Amino acid sequence: MIALRNAPIKRKLMVVLLLTTSLALVLMGGAVMAYEALTFSSALTNNTSVLARVIGSISTSSLAFADQEDATEVLSVLSAEPQITAAAIYDSQGKLFAQYPSMAGLRAIPAEPGADGSAFGAAHLIMFQPIMEKNKRLGTIYLRADLSEMYSRLFAYGGLVLIACVGAIIGSLAVSTTLQRLITRPIGLLAKTARAVSERQDYSVRATQYGSDEIGELTDAFNQMLTRIDEASSALADSEERLRLALEGSETGTWDWNLATNQMTWDDYMFPLYGIQKTDWDGSPQGFFSLIHGDDRFEVERQFKQAIVSQKDIHVAFRICGPNEEIRHMASRGRVFQDLHGKPVRMSGVSMDVTQAKQTEVALQNAKNNAEAANRAKDEFLAILSHELRTPLSPVLATLALLEEDKTTPAALQPDLEMIRRNVEVEARIIDDLLDVTRIARGKLELHSQTVDLRPLLIHAVNNYLRDPAAAKGVRVNLENEPDFPWIHADAARITQVLWNLLQNACKFTPENGSITIRAYNEKPAADPAAQPHLVIQVTDTGIGIDPEILPRIFDAFEQGERSRTRRFGGLGLGLAISRAIIGMHGGTLTASSGGKDLGATFTIRLPTQAEPSTRSLLPPVKPDQQPAPQASTRILLVEDHEDSAQQMARLLRRAGHQVTCATTLAEGLEKGLAGGFDLLISDLGLPDGSGHELMEQLAARRPLPAIALSGYGMEEDIKKSLVAGFARHLTKPVNWPELKAAIQTLTQTDEV
Repeated sequence: MIALRNAPIKRKLMVVLLLTTSLALVLMGGAVMAYEALTFSSALTNNTSVLARVIGSISTSSLAFADQEDATEVLSVLSAEPQITAAAIYDSQGKLFAQYPSMAGLRAIPAEPGADGSAFGAAHLIMFQPIMEKNKRLGTIYLRADLSEMYSRLFAYGGLVLIACVGAIIGSLAVSTTLQRLITRPIGLLAKTARAVSERQDYSVRATQYGSDEIGELTDAFNQMLTRIDEASSALADSEERLRLALEGSETGTWDWNLATNQMTWDDYMFPLYGIQKTDWDGSPQGFFSLIHGDDRFEVERQFKQAIVSQKDIHVAFRICGPNEEIRHMASRGRVFQDLHGKPVRMSGVSMDVTQAKQTEVALQNAKNNAEAANRAKDEFLAILSHELRTPLSPVLATLALLEEDKTTPAALQPDLEMIRRNVEVEARIIDDLLDVTRIARGKLELHSQTVDLRPLLIHAVNNYLRDPAAAKGVRVNLENEPDFPWIHADAARITQVLWNLLQNACKFTPENGSITIRAYNEKPAADPAAQPHLVIQVTDTGIGIDPEILPRIFDAFEQGERSRTRRFGGLGLGLAISRAIIGMHGGTLTASSGGKDLGATFTIRLPTQAEPSTRSLLPPVKPDQQPAPQASTRILLVEDHEDSAQQMARLLRRAGHQVTCATTLAEGLEKGLAGGFDLLISDLGLPDGSGHELMEQLAARRPLPAIALSGYGMEEDIKKSLVAGFARHLTKPVNWPELKAAIQTLTQTDEV
């Protein structure tokens, strides 16, 4: 079987055919021979038994009269039966009475009868039968039949079976030799094709398919495998080509470190990268490490060894000295490979020249630093500009407050004082708008949101910002404030700023005897009617309208529409841009629509609502002048270097009944503050010899007292910085006198100031 295992399929098929055919023939011949032997022996037994019964019947008289001659004569008739080679008759006593042939020896004729029955020997059939008469046993007859005829017949049949087997085997070999080619030829061609593919690495050839049997399916599967290998090989070749181009284009080389032999192999791209000749490369890892800049060498070597020990990927950047002592930046990535037992056997990776990228990175970082510095300078400039613009307004407002509260001021001057206040506040609003635009552009506008009820906000805005100026122009104001879901998550001050802007615009652009309608209601979102409804606020006027050409730009910063309109109504065109940005930060929208010139305009705010809170946060801006006026005298240390502001602020505070001590520098303020005797500190932040923050920090550490910062710096960062320094409030110049009074009252925890 072992020899047959490596034999060709042709020989295996022939052996299999011979064995199966021979086995079939042998089985068939054996069956024929066995059948013949059984048939012959059965017939011989029957014939011999019949013959014994006939001879016995005839011999009864001979036994009865003891006539041996007659018995011998009866037995002599057996000469007509050639297969009977011996016969005998025994008397009832078992003695030999007669025999056939008469000259047969004792070895041929048993001396005594055996048991009744028949038995086959090697060459004879032996049979003993009783001789009976009227149920009385007179003797026994013995017959011995020769089996030579049966053997002759079996030999003849065996010869015929052998001849048939030989003929069948020869015939089957002849037929199988022809038919086996149908099997072996496709297999041979398939094997030939496989060898050709293996030797030439040519995956484009295909094996010829014969038929659709198992071999045909094998050939088809083999061809499909070649197709996939060919596609994979083509893809691999393309990938290798792209990799080669990438390596060339990116100045990248590959390396392989055999950890068993401690030899490092480089491809051809590595040598120009490191500025050495191929002949100078010794292939040792130490040779590679020696090329690294001395300041980086130890760390790079440590990381490589650590990567091998930990079997983790490595990504390391380092410097090398080029051929002209030029410093070049390199980056190398590597991966450790293991054997079947987990032992690291090699490390492979790539190296690339990243000098240009490093230079670009440095340039970008410098550009970023410059841009950040420019932004900081811009912020500082805006802060200083704001401070310088706001500071002169402070004494003006303080003087106005003195005059307005002075009972000796003629009533005829009140309209003029109101005009001055209004214009100063407009000036301050313009400064605030400029700062807000800057905050929005830089994403630094912060919201201090909480759940608020819009209804009181809207009522407050209409009553305080619209009704009086509208009444002065004879403009009717209609307010429909009926939302079922008025709660929004919003910065109340910023929402108030938006409402103020829209109402001011509506009043400004509506002619005399016109009308302004403000509606607040809920609206289901069209995309999802099951969602929480939106809160909609519409401000509709019968004013000058918006030209369709201008409408798309109405929310752009500094967009003012027609020049004639600008000259007529003034303004920088910042309010709507700021309002839209604020509403957007709240997750809402602000849109405008108009029928055209002189057909009025409608501004619509949509804000997401939320469920009614358990405790409502109703935060309408409290009108400052409605705060109870302080009555008690407070000892105030006022630190202000601007002479006019300090003088007018001190007068205003003293007029309110406070005891005011003034200081103009950090040192003076600190000296007086440490001396004690004050209930409150009000300090400017920009002082000639320091800042209000430094003053607050030093006083807080040694003699703490509540403090209010007054500053022209009003950015979010400025407010945070003041709170961090220890100021309880940060009020931006020009300071609103009612707001300052309320702050003093709150911080001194007294109803009298």
